[in-house]
Amino acid sequence: MLGSYRAGDARSGEVDVRPEAGAPVTTVLVRRMSDGTWWVLGSATDGIELDTPGAGDVVASPVVLSGRAWAFEGHVSVRIVEDGFPTPLATGFVTGGGDTLRPFTGSFPLGTVHATHGAVVLTTESARDGRVRTAAVVRVALAGP
Repeated sequence: MLGSYRAGDARSGEVDVRPEAGAPVTTVLVRRMSDGTWWVLGSATDGIELDTPGAGDVVASPVVLSGRAWAFEGHVSVRIVEDGFPTPLATGFVTGGGDTLRPFTGSFPLGTVHATHGAVVLTTESARDGRVRTAAVVRVALAGP
């Protein structure tokens, strides 16, 4: 389910999304580029708070994540991706809280880095059907090999 676009300024804004009525909201942050295309800057949700790395930080292998999460059985899936490449540099999970926001940490060795930028993607999935329920995405710069 898609919410209405809310402008932040003349070239950027946000849209709330959720997999179904009553599900938690993920807010997707977007920006219109100079060529008129839209670019996703990241996303945020109440159930996942990523402290490190922060938006725009330079990350190198292994990437150390820390934050807080609230998810079914505390399970938060992690993917570290690079721009223009379909295969993630790293995958795994961290464990937060199942009943409230609780701290998590995790260390993720990267595969071979090709791009200069990418994203850390944290998601929670539905226990019923495996669909993504919420997502927190942070854009990062990738240190070369």
